[in-house]
Amino acid sequence: MTTAAVIFDLDGVLVDSEPLWREGFRAALDVIATSLGTTAPALSDDDLRQYEGGRVPDTVATLASAVFDGEVAPETLSAAVAVAIETASRLFAEDPRPITASVVTASELHARGFRLGVASSSAPEFLHTVLDH
Repeated sequence: MTTAAVIFDLDGVLVDSEPLWREGFRAALDVIATSLGTTAPALSDDDLRQYEGGRVPDTVATLASAVFDGEVAPETLSAAVAVAIETASRLFAEDPRPITASVVTASELHARGFRLGVASSSAPEFLHTVLDH
């Protein structure tokens, strides 16, 4: 006998994470700005929406080249990525943002015997924080 399974995406399906990632990217830009001896520009939510859906390291690197003149050292980018992930994870832990309809659907499927899974290209620290909550 085969057991049916359903795999849910994390970001934007199970949780409303984009506002959290925008805050994480702002924090990452602050790290980069500090390393360059400058201040990060104030980016609005609209400014950051064009970066939604990408992997965190790629997004931080793309934002860094779009916002700052010159090259950013790899260790600074790594530190900025870590801060973005930590910020989004901390904010989710403080104020979880589940998408109710998806969570209810998952619960109903589980109750009916479906195996459930989560697929995500999100940072493992963020993924674990979400699943813990």
